[in-house]
Amino acid sequence: MACAALLVAVIAAAAPVQGSADPATAAPVERSAGPAATAPVQVASGPAPEQERTLRIGTVTLPPYSWAKAGTEPFGPAVWLAREVARAVGMTPQWKAYDDLDGLYGALRRGEIDVAATGLPIVAPGDEPFLYSQPWDSSGFSIALHLRPHNRVASTLSHIFTGELLVWFGILLGSMAGFGIVVALIERRRNAAQFGGRGGLWDGVWWSIVTMTTVGYGDKVPRTVPGRIVAGVWMIAALVLVTIIAGVLSSALTTSRLAGYMAIERDLRSVRVGIVNQRADVDMARNLGVSPATYDTPQEALEALQAHEIDALLYPTTALHAMVRLSNDPSLTVLHQEIARGFVAFGIADSMPAPLLRQVNAGIVRAIATTEWVIQSRELGDGEDQGP
Repeated sequence: MACAALLVAVIAAAAPVQGSADPATAAPVERSAGPAATAPVQVASGPAPEQERTLRIGTVTLPPYSWAKAGTEPFGPAVWLAREVARAVGMTPQWKAYDDLDGLYGALRRGEIDVAATGLPIVAPGDEPFLYSQPWDSSGFSIALHLRPHNRVASTLSHIFTGELLVWFGILLGSMAGFGIVVALIERRRNAAQFGGRGGLWDGVWWSIVTMTTVGYGDKVPRTVPGRIVAGVWMIAALVLVTIIAGVLSSALTTSRLAGYMAIERDLRSVRVGIVNQRADVDMARNLGVSPATYDTPQEALEALQAHEIDALLYPTTALHAMVRLSNDPSLTVLHQEIARGFVAFGIADSMPAPLLRQVNAGIVRAIATTEWVIQSRELGDGEDQGP
């Protein structure tokens, strides 16, 4: 009984201390390791607000990378990749479709979106206020040509009969007539059977034409030593003149019909080239020494090529293949040889935290290593797409 009385006395003495409002006595209780002390820590490390767990992704219709229409779910290889990245970083994708690349770039610069999910060519560091993600596809620049002018004959003739070619033709005709007359005058006395009479001069010109064309009928042949010396000089001169004219004519036809030789960079300077007014395209044209016509959208540039306002369209390879294919214009073609190689990536808002950017890049690397990406990227390999 004495022990029980003593225990009751101790409890009674401790009760006022626990219930006291004195801060000096309450402080040790707040710093205790009990559940009440750990509650604030649990709240601070809990789930982030909804807006912090959302990855704002913008996209645009840019075959074959992405397809986007207002009110519909976007799709395409770039869209699939962006979804996988959002899932890898544990965020919910919030999509927004834009009408063109200018709108997409503007939203990225203003910070309205975190990621621009389409195939954006990586350009040299400049004044653009946004970043690039890890590259996930290679795509250089190629040339699209229009192989069927509305009036092929008129177009070809307009390129053939240039001042340079007419000058060389004049030299050839003048030399042909001159050498023929000289041979006729030399041969007319001692070879009168072939170059004599009133038609002797015309016979000399006929011989000159036959010799120049290497036909060699043999009906008119110089027989004197001076006549044969002149004939030998004319044979060599004719060979040189024909070779020069053939080269000039070949160059004129190349410019007119824009054959495969257009892949050579120096030939681009002699034709009308069009580009889309975006940084990568402008830089590429500048590097090639080309003064191009610029258009606001890829569709406008393609329509200019179809309307013969330009002779060639310089544009990123993968997108150019898809754009030409979807135009259903059999007269358009893309040269197989690329002008330059390059890479494409996502655009990243400059405000994205560095840790999140590292997670995005890691997510891209992991996603493009999957078999699903192999299936998705088949549309990128040949520039073809089955979009609407």
